[in-house]
Amino acid sequence: MHNTFRLLLTAILVSVLSSAAIAQQSIQWQPTVDVARQVAKNTNRLVLIHFWAAWCGACRSMERDVLGQPAVAAALQAQYVPVKVNRDYFPATCRQYGVTALPCQVVLTPEGQVLGRFTGLMKAGAYIAELNKVASVGRSLGGTFAQTPADRAGNPPAPTRQLSPKSSTAATQVVAPVVSGATGNPPLGLDGYCPVQLIGDMLRGQYQWTLGDRRWGAIHRGRTYLFSSQEHQQRFLAEPDRYAPVLAGNDIVLALEGQQSVSGHREHGVLYDNRIYLFVDEASLEKFSKAPNRYAKAMLQASRGDHSGGQGLR
Repeated sequence: MHNTFRLLLTAILVSVLSSAAIAQQSIQWQPTVDVARQVAKNTNRLVLIHFWAAWCGACRSMERDVLGQPAVAAALQAQYVPVKVNRDYFPATCRQYGVTALPCQVVLTPEGQVLGRFTGLMKAGAYIAELNKVASVGRSLGGTFAQTPADRAGNPPAPTRQLSPKSSTAATQVVAPVVSGATGNPPLGLDGYCPVQLIGDMLRGQYQWTLGDRRWGAIHRGRTYLFSSQEHQQRFLAEPDRYAPVLAGNDIVLALEGQQSVSGHREHGVLYDNRIYLFVDEASLEKFSKAPNRYAKAMLQASRGDHSGGQGLR
């Protein structure tokens, strides 16, 4: 009786493990980020880095309930070249991409530009929706990875509106943003979301993110910003330092206390005194939240001695 039970249990376990293995095989994980970027370049896709660890319970749940779903595998493979990075084995890579919690997904262009990130365990449907949303950001920005077969056949790109040089400040340049290392454009600010609409919405008590349009873009203090309309672009050009994240999106706490220049993330952002502040993690955000006026004043004092990078920090 006991032997029969053990045999039945073994058969069930083998069946479950085999099914999971088959589902996982549909996702073709690349061995390294560099290889994934090369494959993405050759196949006109984006790169998705899946950060995980063996001790992470949420990571195990994600492997089983999300990445093991055929619909997720299909959505992932169609638009991305995926690669897994174990946090314990590659801590430097985690630091490079600002990964502070697991599981974490970071999306890159083939050139290595970060397009977006989403952290934590989510249901399969929400995961697919997030994949599609970030991919839409890539498509809106152009580049060979975002083109349709008709585009690659030679059809002209969508028109890009240019303003005259008189419309921009000395530190702000109107551009036709394309996320590609060959264009010379700097990294995206706010992951391509419109800063003008974000501030306006938050002041009205609405917390939402609206993607910018590549037709309305500007380079300001080392970041490329996109806007949801020409009106929002015009507002930004009139007062860029009012709408751009403080310190070009770098973590103000690390800048003032550790003399470090580290880019903050949207998920650790806050609106204070009608300005956007971004931080690398919750610990840094908590420090700022305990004394926001002190940090803001210290940044203002520092900016008075740096006319090239601190104009309008108030």
